[in-house]
Amino acid sequence: MKTAEYKTASGETVDQLDVCVNHLIKEGYQPYGVPYFAGFKNRDNSPLFCQAMVKVSELIQQKPKFEAGNG
Repeated sequence: MKTAEYKTASGETVDQLDVCVNHLIKEGYQPYGVPYFAGFKNRDNSPLFCQAMVKVSELIQQKPKFEAGNG
């Protein structure tokens, strides 16, 4: 897999994170890894939930080790 672009989706709630992730998926990004809690982002202690997102430029396909009929 070659990564062409990397972005971090974020939101103050899980619902906001979902909206951001879904928007980036529509732009051709895919989630990379698992969502995470990044702490509190400012003085009012708003939480920040994040998800790494990547846009893949090329998928590298591996040949199977064993093919039917090749024993």
